[in-house]
Amino acid sequence: MGRGSNNSEFWCAKTRAPPEANDIISADMSLTRRSWRAAVAVLLLSTALCSASSPAVATRSDAVLEESVAAARATAAAGAYAGAEYRLPVTVVPYEYTLDLELDNPAVDSFKGTATILTVAVRESNFITLHADGLAITSILVGANAVDVAKDVILDEKLQTLTINLRESRTSASYSLTVGEKYTIQIVYTGKLRGDMYGFYKSTYTPSGGANAIRIAATQFEPAYARSAFPCWDEPHYKARFTVKLVHPQDTTALSNARVASSTELPNTETKQTIFEKTPLMSSYLVAFVVSNFEFQDGAFPPPSTPTPAPGTGTGTAKIEYRVYVRRGSKSQAKYASEVGPLSLKQLEDFTAVPFATTTLQKLDLIAIPDFSAGAMENWGLITYRETGIMYDKEESTEAARESIALVIAHEQTHMWFGDLVSPEWWGYVWLNEGFARYLQYVSMDLVRPSWRLMDTFRVRTLQGALAFDALATSHPMSAAVYTPDQIQGIFDRISYDKGASVLHMTRSVLGDDSFRSALTKYLNNMKFYAAKPSDLFQAFDSVTSVVPLPTGVSVAEVLSTWTEEPGYPVVTVSALANGTVVATQARFLSSGTSSSSSQGWWVPLTFMTGTSSAGGATTAAPASTPTTTPGSSPTTSPGTTPGTTAVWLSPTSSATDLGIKSAANTWILANVDQNGFYRVNYDESNWRLLGAQLQQQLQAGSGTGSSVSVRSRAQLLDDAMSLARAGLLRYALALDLARYLRYETDPIPWTAVFSHLSYVTRMLAGSEAQAGFKAVQLQLLDAVSKDVGFEEKSAESEDRDTYHLRLTFRATLMGQACALEQPDCVDSATKAFKALRDSAMDVKPSVRSTVYCAGLRAGTADDWDFLWKRYTTTTSPGERTLILGALGCTKDAAKLDEYLKLSLTPDPNKVRAQDASSVFSAVLSGGDNLDRALKFFKDNFSTMVSSYGGWSSIQNVVEGLAGMIVDEAKLKELEDFLAQHSADLGVAQAAAVRSLETARTNIKWRSEHLNEVANWVAGASGDGGDKSGGRAAAILSAPLLLAALLVLLAEH
Repeated sequence: MGRGSNNSEFWCAKTRAPPEANDIISADMSLTRRSWRAAVAVLLLSTALCSASSPAVATRSDAVLEESVAAARATAAAGAYAGAEYRLPVTVVPYEYTLDLELDNPAVDSFKGTATILTVAVRESNFITLHADGLAITSILVGANAVDVAKDVILDEKLQTLTINLRESRTSASYSLTVGEKYTIQIVYTGKLRGDMYGFYKSTYTPSGGANAIRIAATQFEPAYARSAFPCWDEPHYKARFTVKLVHPQDTTALSNARVASSTELPNTETKQTIFEKTPLMSSYLVAFVVSNFEFQDGAFPPPSTPTPAPGTGTGTAKIEYRVYVRRGSKSQAKYASEVGPLSLKQLEDFTAVPFATTTLQKLDLIAIPDFSAGAMENWGLITYRETGIMYDKEESTEAARESIALVIAHEQTHMWFGDLVSPEWWGYVWLNEGFARYLQYVSMDLVRPSWRLMDTFRVRTLQGALAFDALATSHPMSAAVYTPDQIQGIFDRISYDKGASVLHMTRSVLGDDSFRSALTKYLNNMKFYAAKPSDLFQAFDSVTSVVPLPTGVSVAEVLSTWTEEPGYPVVTVSALANGTVVATQARFLSSGTSSSSSQGWWVPLTFMTGTSSAGGATTAAPASTPTTTPGSSPTTSPGTTPGTTAVWLSPTSSATDLGIKSAANTWILANVDQNGFYRVNYDESNWRLLGAQLQQQLQAGSGTGSSVSVRSRAQLLDDAMSLARAGLLRYALALDLARYLRYETDPIPWTAVFSHLSYVTRMLAGSEAQAGFKAVQLQLLDAVSKDVGFEEKSAESEDRDTYHLRLTFRATLMGQACALEQPDCVDSATKAFKALRDSAMDVKPSVRSTVYCAGLRAGTADDWDFLWKRYTTTTSPGERTLILGALGCTKDAAKLDEYLKLSLTPDPNKVRAQDASSVFSAVLSGGDNLDRALKFFKDNFSTMVSSYGGWSSIQNVVEGLAGMIVDEAKLKELEDFLAQHSADLGVAQAAAVRSLETARTNIKWRSEHLNEVANWVAGASGDGGDKSGGRAAAILSAPLLLAALLVLLAEH
């Protein structure tokens, strides 16, 4: 490790063409000019620094640094660029940091630091500018020249920069940097531990049975907070090695990215110094350190059960140290993470064919931080989490928590490759990190636990969630223009995460599994230790397309650019012309139903299949006949598509594409088979009715998941139909008629897809007579699946939770839905279970606690609220605390609701932590008819909420939650006026505010355009006046089933 970083041959490695200077070079520069400047930069650099006799550098990371310097010189020569005010001027490039930090006592908020930074000059200048925020500078040396801090240092609070005016110490004369020369910069400073869970910050916890709170120190540097812990070039494309040295109390443990090189007690003090090995090249936002008294659970990597890979597959797995750290006294809750984490890490190694040991770190620590703003953070070699992210108590945690923990761990471990080994060149490309992490968390855990059916869950949770988010007119492209700190913070949203993952999934379905994985391996190997841009990924995809049919003369880069460079996605409309020809057209889909004036189009890989449906006969499905090629389309059978389907490319410029088939009586067409594509599909009314008949017939016949329309496609049809109806592109009567097939549906996946839509319609019907009727219809639909799944956990399920995982998680959702619909026996049984818990210590199984707690408080008293609050303050399970936080908002006691909201304003580790404050607000808002109370509280306490709610993401959640509940003009104006008055104070939440107001307007529009239509359908459905093809539904959800089940779920504490 660390070879070549301190000698002349470092700069003399054999060079290859450097990566292009990215979007920081002004857009008006031609590619030819950029390439010429970069090439000249490499030539000049080699001439200036290397002699003919210099040996070649042996390590790749040295060559990476050389090329980074060359690219930086090209950037410096280019002049102005977009967002220049917020980007560092390129005069020197850092390549190595030594950070000496002194945290003598975590109970004291201050720390001391010395940053020694090795740099090389790439441009003549009298100034050096780097980032520093909130640090008090004591002294600076540039080489042997001491800097007069008072006279020659400029600190810019807005830009968070430190600028050094270069001056000779001896003569006080200004001097200029010499291109190619190395400069050592040493900055001595002091800082304060922050209290907002960003930068270098303090966190506290009270150990079980302990009287005094214990302080720890932790870091959260992404995206731009490393600068608040040490002066640095805090932009992701600046890669350097880091050596961290921490002085800390002797009774604490220090962790950082790399392994411990030495730990020495310092004489005559109660401190010790821990020095860590030098890291590989990495971005500043990935640096991390934690000082705590935590204990750890060892994991094993490779996992003990790891089979020997078949020849030509997998990787040679090197052993690494794998540990999970948790607060003292909670070691048993780290066991699950220590077991499941190595399993997903191994699958990621095999999937990418790039060993984790490539990083040279040789260890991976996972640590649960009591106060943590994000869900988790992928610091290289030291991943930090919320306690709910890795702590699992098999007696207290739900099955859903077991899944969530596994997925969060897999997500962050994916970043060890996508984000850490290869980082984005700028934050506008953060989907290269988060899209891959979101996608491969499902892929890797699906390989670990195939019985969990996580790729089905991916479609209804991630892909469909992204479709809903990206349907707003205020959405943004995956590759976004962001420059200010607020813009950068705001880009970490469902577009970067979920749309990124969904587009990658679509790409995999087109390329096929082998080609997709081969391209990822090439991308990682080509770009490791580099900062990448989308074109680097697209180039890797293009390299494997010799076996993948693409439109003639079109590259993967051209295809994917239509998805990454513009906001939104298409709705593909499949319809029959008068002559029977079936064609497909595309247009941007907007949930508001307004027509998009945009002329944008996409390269759409449209898959489809056909089948026949008749009122009383059998149904069949068959592949569509091979379509004829038409201008603007290139029909192919694509690798990765479902057998029996056909794929056609829709061109972004074609008005219509002939699918090569003819319409026929009783013949339906189903497009986007298994929902592999990131788009919606609409049909003419006749085809929708045929599809509805098909679903009813195949499910009524009991053919289940082996039928011609798969579970994935059934979930897609429900999501598409309800979304299209909401946008006014499909009559609600048709969408709701389609949903009536659910009376025969027993698979959890289609139900998971439709629950949010049914809940939305229920909410929009508030205040109308139709709401009660619509709830009754839903209870009728739920009858069959309730009987099939049941509400009692069976012994076989308890003994084999992996096999029955999906059923276990769905049962909890199903029961919650029944009680939310106010099914009398569900509510009665749940309230009795709560009373037994309170009065007789008869505990409730974790899977139904959320439902029982909420029902108990909704029907309960202030004393019941106090009972549950006490349970919250005494439990040691983070998962149980989360469940109770949500339930406490269910009370109808106005005084308790106000008390609960006030608790969110004063963060307290023994009550409501700052990270959980927005969860309290959300619990109250969604717990009942509390919009007026929540909106008034927001307006009255806005300034305090901004400072105490644990970061801007929490304020975003608050604003989005309020807007989602608004259904009338008066409330919209009240929120709109308030946000306009405080627009300057919204910070990162500004974009969320604009997006949220669009959501509220869409709600109001729904009420004016769809309420009567849905009310008429409900009236007809109540008399079975809907779709006549399926027969009468069951009368009511089985009351005895619910009553018996909830009572059985009680167990002695």
